[in-house]
Amino acid sequence: MSTLKYKATGRYATGWADVPTTLELHMRMRTGLEHVATETLRNLWMVRFGARNVTLDEMYERRFDDIARVAQELANRKLVSHEIINRMEMDAALHYYLLGREHGNS
Repeated sequence: MSTLKYKATGRYATGWADVPTTLELHMRMRTGLEHVATETLRNLWMVRFGARNVTLDEMYERRFDDIARVAQELANRKLVSHEIINRMEMDAALHYYLLGREHGNS
């Protein structure tokens, strides 16, 4: 029986590189939407994305659009979380943002 050893450091430690990280919703930033009703922000998210979950890549593509400010404001209100799915059959982990349920956490 053979043994496989894997040693990695730095940005290649997870097995892939260049995951977009410039849109970091966990950072609390002013959006100018602080007085907009949460229901309105949630509706804008659903109209734009059509689902509660959005991949990191899709959100990154929209980083200069107004929907990025909506997503940031929802994150500021702790209604958006960053989730990671790791499965053996997948080549890489799936990173996505999840809009919390209307009544409840996730």
